[in-house]
Amino acid sequence: MNVYPVYVGFPTLEKWIAQLSPSEPVYAMKLAEPNGGEGGMTWDELIVFCCQPTGAEIRYCRITATCMKRLYGEPFDSDWRERVEVHDSLWEMVQAILADNEVGFVEATIARPKNLKYLNGTMEGALFDPERKRFVAEAA
Repeated sequence: MNVYPVYVGFPTLEKWIAQLSPSEPVYAMKLAEPNGGEGGMTWDELIVFCCQPTGAEIRYCRITATCMKRLYGEPFDSDWRERVEVHDSLWEMVQAILADNEVGFVEATIARPKNLKYLNGTMEGALFDPERKRFVAEAA
């Protein structure tokens, strides 16, 4: 009999960080996650995914930066460069929060079961600034 880990999603990056086990590896990276399509048009969610396998569980926090349409693999949105910059800014902010909390990580991820839908999380103290088109630390 196959035994599969339980995926445990956290609503914020900070709550995920608070429960990390120091004896287990941490994985984090930015990804373009396929989210459907039709014909040659596909939709990707540009995300940052952080996780820690702990034996029977995989604890994770998944944060969406934005979405991007692609036509036969090439960006279709007229503002696609801005979307990539938004994704980069989210990744930079997550890396800074991990560093501030002294969380070392390997830039990698894990494969999920085909039918698993991840919980989408957020970050406390961070927001998207539409004028600057990037994620920024929330003013105190």
